[in-house]
Amino acid sequence: MNRICHLVFEHSPMDGRVFYKEAVSLANAGFDVTILAPSLDKKTLGRKGEMPLESDGTLKKSGVQFESYHYDKRLPRQFGIRDFVTKRRILHKLIEIDADVYQFHEDGISMEVCLELKKIRPSKRVVFDFHEFFLIRKIDRLPKKRKEFLKYVELEKAIIGISDLIITVSDFLRVYFEGLNARKVVKIMNCQSKSIFSSPGKTRRNKPFFICHEGKMLFDRGLELIVEIMRNIADPDIRCLIIGSLPRREWEYFNRKTRDYKIEDRFVITGWVDYHELPHYLSQAHLGLYFGMTANGRLGIANKFFNYLCSGLPVISLSNPATDWILSRYRCGYCCKEPGAKAIGNKIVELEKNRDLYETLSENSRAAFENEFNWERMETVLVGAYQELFGDKEK
Repeated sequence: MNRICHLVFEHSPMDGRVFYKEAVSLANAGFDVTILAPSLDKKTLGRKGEMPLESDGTLKKSGVQFESYHYDKRLPRQFGIRDFVTKRRILHKLIEIDADVYQFHEDGISMEVCLELKKIRPSKRVVFDFHEFFLIRKIDRLPKKRKEFLKYVELEKAIIGISDLIITVSDFLRVYFEGLNARKVVKIMNCQSKSIFSSPGKTRRNKPFFICHEGKMLFDRGLELIVEIMRNIADPDIRCLIIGSLPRREWEYFNRKTRDYKIEDRFVITGWVDYHELPHYLSQAHLGLYFGMTANGRLGIANKFFNYLCSGLPVISLSNPATDWILSRYRCGYCCKEPGAKAIGNKIVELEKNRDLYETLSENSRAAFENEFNWERMETVLVGAYQELFGDKEK
């Protein structure tokens, strides 16, 4: 059986794209799939200890084998000691797993390990999955981080040179890598799976009317804008559901502002939610908010956008080339050219009052999911690319 190994370092081993979509789909297609992830204590998996391991340090879930390497936070960062030791441990484990194809998902350590592995095992196939445009993050830090920027450019160039397949999440990234003469590039968007998100009810006439943000609530995901939107909406029946948590800085800002505006009771915050519980919380929402405030956020489409479509939620988004055409073609929401809290608030009030319009947009969202933006369609691209990869290997 053809063996595939996914490496994660920063991502959770149960990441929606890495595990629930790509790894499970490949396992269901008959491949032998392993995810190699960090362990802090050899008893749990993930840098936050998210998953308990079996006594032998392994775990199998949905046909996917999990293996671990030790990530020791006690090692000093000075002189690159922690990174050096971590890379040695990852490389040793990757060689021990002895997969036919290795798939990588992150910049930094993952890129460096990828290059070293290819030097040691040149016959192994390499797939690199660019979940986002890493280069933009480096550009945003110029000129202070010039050395880091130049190092990344060289790493990316080398990765393109050795990769047998590059996976991207948007047309922009696909064109970017094709322009750099990558061997083969495919676009696989973060669409949701029909098997995970069941079909929502046809209508949502319940009150309160919940606008929703799914995922960790950060400044660059629109926290300040969302608070101002709620300040501008007088209707107490319109509330905001945040399905996720807020880091410390964001939480302090949120508490201060909502107290000042006397709107604390207009928000419901769930905290961290297990992936399989997302449909339950999204079923309570009426409208999805998608506010990518960074250049990187506007070059791709995050999971939450597709989760909204799958859940039959109309979407209000800041203008974004990657999503504007979807909202326009399927008429399933609004794209706002400017982040104006008052104008966006008026759109929300309009949808709350005009239920015929709301239900039309809601049905259109679900139609967009059913017809085009579902994981089952993306899965055929992924499995087909891997079958082609293994077919080439056997020639």
